[in-house]
Amino acid sequence: MRFPMVSIAGVVCAAGLLVAGVPAQGQSGSPEKKNSKAPGDVTRGKTQFKGNCVICHFETSDKKKVGPGLKGFGARTTFADGTKITDARIHDVIVNGGKDMPPFLGIVNDGQIRDLISYLKTL
Repeated sequence: MRFPMVSIAGVVCAAGLLVAGVPAQGQSGSPEKKNSKAPGDVTRGKTQFKGNCVICHFETSDKKKVGPGLKGFGARTTFADGTKITDARIHDVIVNGGKDMPPFLGIVNDGQIRDLISYLKTL
């Protein structure tokens, strides 16, 4: 039996997204409380960083790449613009973007952001 290549490619892509833990287009992933205070998972956060952030941010250097280097981020108290670093502010920057940062709304969910924030605090 012959299968169209598009269907096979679609199945392979969907399977890859499921294995990677990324919700397929049009899905929001597992239901989560928007204002949940549950701590994130550092290991999953590092995976999120490698998949979404490392292209623009160094994690082991404070030198600018496209965005600022994040070495020592966990010890910082303010962003470059002087605003206080809080989990809520980090969440806002990730979701809505910043001066030179694109928004990640719809790309990462709240749980993934909590994981990422937990990882950023280790840098």
